[in-house]
Amino acid sequence: MKYITGLLIVICLFIVVMLPLVSAGSTKWKSVKSKNTEDLRAVYFGDVKNVFIVGDKGTILKSTDSGKKWKKLTSGSTATLRGVHFTDKSNGWACGDGDADAPRPRGHVVGGRPMKAGTCLITKDGGKKWTRVWVQMNFDLRSIWMASKKIGQICNHGGAGHADGDKVITNDGGKTWAQKRVYRGLNDCYWTSTKVGWAVGSRVSVGFMPTPTSPLYTNKTCRIIYTKDGGNTWTPVKEPDIGGRNQLRSVWFADKKVGCTVGDAGSILYTTDGGNKWTKCKAVTDKNLYAVCLVDKKKGWAVGADGVILKTTDGGKKWKKDKSPTKETLYGLHFNKKGKVGIAVGKKGTVVRLGS
Repeated sequence: MKYITGLLIVICLFIVVMLPLVSAGSTKWKSVKSKNTEDLRAVYFGDVKNVFIVGDKGTILKSTDSGKKWKKLTSGSTATLRGVHFTDKSNGWACGDGDADAPRPRGHVVGGRPMKAGTCLITKDGGKKWTRVWVQMNFDLRSIWMASKKIGQICNHGGAGHADGDKVITNDGGKTWAQKRVYRGLNDCYWTSTKVGWAVGSRVSVGFMPTPTSPLYTNKTCRIIYTKDGGNTWTPVKEPDIGGRNQLRSVWFADKKVGCTVGDAGSILYTTDGGNKWTKCKAVTDKNLYAVCLVDKKKGWAVGADGVILKTTDGGKKWKKDKSPTKETLYGLHFNKKGKVGIAVGKKGTVVRLGS
């Protein structure tokens, strides 16, 4: 009996000692071979196992095992694809610009830029086939979010020399896109419902004649705007200044209350009241941050220049550096719905993965 009791004690001690080590091993970011050398710009899980990556020269990659192995899909596009979003494992959208055979845009154009319409790609079968739709502007199409299979937004930006942008909204699943100026370049958006959405980007830095009287223009320093009517109207939010012409690059909400946005020079802002008030976090890096993802109201990650990875465990109030397996800049980040597996992507085909 004493022998059995002693053995049980040893086993219990072994479990107590080893469990943290096992857990630690499962929380390390590791490099994954993508068999691709193009810059990768964005990533999104359709469900727990199916995940999609988009990048330069029309690159679309798909994994059916939560990001362990990747297969290149035929996109039918040569665009720089900067955004991707799926509402489930079958229905997905991607956006970008620079398609070689794109027509001259009939909508908003900026002089000095290539006169090519933007690209929206739509799939209904998990990426086997993509339908291409032209978005009538020659701006960078930087991200896409579908609040439903019908309602969605593309964020667009005129570039460093023309930091202007429009609201670009669809109500028919991406077949058509309607534009209206918001006077600032937009880099990313997140919708918490089919009515309420948030978008982030640049401050107003382009002049117009006659001078617009819209609050979207007169509130020039605001880099955050929101809609409560499905994208028909947008309102600027007064948030802490992140300095000069620095931009906010990514925004994410864990629920209708808790959200976070990240940007240039390590800027991070968070909200706990649904975006009425945004608070600036203490900087833990001076690197540009390009993507953020909150997996719940407490835990989340952000990635950026030179492979930097940051982690929060209190809903974005405080951040610390996570060990990164790469020095390549990371542009995109997403976790599956269970929050157990995360994928970050970046330059030169870089893919890093967190999870078992």
